[in-house]
Amino acid sequence: MNSFLILCLAIAAVNCADLKEDPVLVQESKIEADGIFHVRLETAGGTKITQEGHLKHTSGVEDSEVVEGEFLFKGDDGKEYDVKYTADENGYQPQGEHLPTPPPIPEAIQRALQYIAAHPYVEPAKKG
Repeated sequence: MNSFLILCLAIAAVNCADLKEDPVLVQESKIEADGIFHVRLETAGGTKITQEGHLKHTSGVEDSEVVEGEFLFKGDDGKEYDVKYTADENGYQPQGEHLPTPPPIPEAIQRALQYIAAHPYVEPAKKG
């Protein structure tokens, strides 16, 4: 868990502006022995980072970590960018208005997928 936490904090730090020119106004960090943590950072330039995490009991041998957070920053173009995310056993899942999205599935492919789902392949019985 410690390596995952360090990775998350490093990602958050990379997304911050140069802190020498953007002083920190708020910095909170709370880490508990049971894996629950909370991190919050705000700078004078408007960069904001919040992150919370906990252990999730799964059917596997080990618990998985769940991290939810958000970061907001001003880009070089002067626009504000806001990213909300979850990181868990399903990977990193960011959401933001500026993030690219996949194109819709073409109608013919969608029909083919529906057909395949409705008519699953059945292994023929062996003769013998």
